[in-house]
Amino acid sequence: MRLIKAISLLGLTLSFGAQAMAENPFSVRVEGGLTGYGGAVLYEVNPYVSLALGYNGGRVNWRDNIKINKIKYDLDMDNNTTFANVIIRPWGNNNNTWISSFYTIAGIAYIGDNYKLHRYFKPGEKRPSQINKYVPKNVGIEASGYLDYGSNLSPYVGLGISPKFNKNWGAFFEIGTSYTGEAEVHLTHVNGRNVGSIGVKTDYRLDNETIFKWHPVAKLGITYSF
Repeated sequence: MRLIKAISLLGLTLSFGAQAMAENPFSVRVEGGLTGYGGAVLYEVNPYVSLALGYNGGRVNWRDNIKINKIKYDLDMDNNTTFANVIIRPWGNNNNTWISSFYTIAGIAYIGDNYKLHRYFKPGEKRPSQINKYVPKNVGIEASGYLDYGSNLSPYVGLGISPKFNKNWGAFFEIGTSYTGEAEVHLTHVNGRNVGSIGVKTDYRLDNETIFKWHPVAKLGITYSF
């Protein structure tokens, strides 16, 4: 369902862009960074404002582990983000290439990232008490689960710079953050056995939950203007 929504949003925006191509300049870009790899279509309204729609995905970790009830788990991220942004260039008509290429950005991101958790507990090692009922303390445990956000739509703000090398080619660098809200952690399997779902509101608590309320963005890439 998430993928269908993302594809539908992309299709609508591309359709809008296709209708406007005859009258306004547009460009495409390829990019990579903390949110994965992908690209975007950009539509220039005027020298000061542009619209961008794109997608980033892939297995790129911006954090390798997470602490739950003071116990560290390995974290594997499978990124899946569709975004629609408004790019504002305060000095878009400036004769200096670097000054005119500076921009601020605001928009919304549809984040369907899949964050998998994993931890092997050695026999006798400290572990969450709620999983002891599945495996005795003197037996090693393979525990796995996932991190989940209550809402997939997140506001996004950032800033960047996008100088052009010539009429067609350019580059860009951008940093920003999406506010994703409170995350929940779920334990799903112990030693290959399905144990259901245990959420943060009952047994688990993220020690660094503030970090996971903000989804960091840092990416760079190449642009081509038609």
